[in-house]
Amino acid sequence: MIKPKLHFLLLLTIVISLLVPITFLHAQEYVMPENEGATEVTMYKADTVVIDSIISNDVVLIPHDLLELGKTTSVGIATHYSDYTKIYSLPVSYTLWSKLKLEVTIPYVYREIKNKWTDVTSKANGLGDIKTGAAYLYSFSKDFDSITSIAITFPTGDAEKKVVDEASFSSTLIPLGNGSRSYSISQSFSYSLPDSPLRLYGSALGIMYENATINSNELDRGNVYGALAGFEYTWEFIKGFVKINYIDVKESKIQLSGTTSWMELNDSVKASDVIVGALYRVYSIIALKASVSIPVYTQYDKDLTDTPDRKLYVNFSVTSFL
Repeated sequence: MIKPKLHFLLLLTIVISLLVPITFLHAQEYVMPENEGATEVTMYKADTVVIDSIISNDVVLIPHDLLELGKTTSVGIATHYSDYTKIYSLPVSYTLWSKLKLEVTIPYVYREIKNKWTDVTSKANGLGDIKTGAAYLYSFSKDFDSITSIAITFPTGDAEKKVVDEASFSSTLIPLGNGSRSYSISQSFSYSLPDSPLRLYGSALGIMYENATINSNELDRGNVYGALAGFEYTWEFIKGFVKINYIDVKESKIQLSGTTSWMELNDSVKASDVIVGALYRVYSIIALKASVSIPVYTQYDKDLTDTPDRKLYVNFSVTSFL
């Protein structure tokens, strides 16, 4: 006959074995903001909207290059390279009336997330969210102009991608897509000093996301706002530039399947980087560009006590003008 104490231990073991998987299941329904690599998921998502607007600033640079060179079409390959996220993209654009640029960008995402508690790094890669958009260049004078850009991303990437670690019997969510459409608008201004190779520019960005259903849970992703200011200096075929940006990612919320309440994800982040780089033109038809971004400010969600460090990242691109 089993003693009462053994009955209690047996019952306790059964309860724990049932509760642990349930707790684990809920923890994997979203990206844990404390994990290394999670900040890059929050900031860069699975598309190129933030990168194009307030990092590489191609939203401003490409229309100016097309107008300056008298070209209508650009085709390129771009790479965003950071510790845990690599986004390789194929941007294609066509310009009408020398003013209106239509574009499509196809990204391929390689992503890693390192679990803070198990120290296990999970990896996934695949097609990201395709972006389509348009940008209109308006000249106030020969030295001063503005560019208004709008873009829509489509949920072509796998937002429910999970990687199973057989050693620890755990799975990690590594989103390769946002799971819903996003809508963005950016406004840029550019001023070239008269009879000078120096040009100043600034941009502002806003992104709104539709709610997404991921693994039967509803995700209300926080909006993103950003700004960039900088200058470039031209020496014949080389342009050097220095920029500083600011990004404000609002907190997301999730409603787990079978519940009626919303849970905050503590994934808000405010960050600023200094970006230094150069562009080199080859025979006026090819542009090679490289830049390094140095984090100078990061503020995580107030409810996080242990946060990962942000490190420098680089961007490379090769663009052909036709």
